[in-house]
Amino acid sequence: MNAVVDTNIWLDWLVFDEPSTRGLLQACERGALVVRTTAPMRDELAVVLAYPQFALTAAERARRLRDFDRLTRLDADSDRPVPTLACRDPSDQKFVDHALRSACTWLISRDRKVLALARRARRLGLMIVRPDDAALNREACSTVAPQASRA
Repeated sequence: MNAVVDTNIWLDWLVFDEPSTRGLLQACERGALVVRTTAPMRDELAVVLAYPQFALTAAERARRLRDFDRLTRLDADSDRPVPTLACRDPSDQKFVDHALRSACTWLISRDRKVLALARRARRLGLMIVRPDDAALNREACSTVAPQASRA
């Protein structure tokens, strides 16, 4: 099961320990959920983790980025064309494009502008959902982790 995870969900996992995301995090840790990412997505998380309102030390930010690296599959940036699905927030477009480009089934977000694309995305085979979406969690909990390496 492949997914792209928006920065706000990473904050739920890595900073807030949000209960509604724990099942997905566990699926990710056991390899049933493969989170696809790119360097720009990781860079955005690094910037956000440094926001003063989170009051994280440099060591705490570094630990959270190591967790991110451990839990994700880093894909090379690609200029491969993707179906047009324009997000009203240009900073979120990279998540939409990468989910489509990497043929993910899921894009997990709480961002209203991303979620607004859900109906149109579904026609392209992409489910844009909140982390507490029942279908997403049912699939994540029932998926058996692949035996082969996730490399």
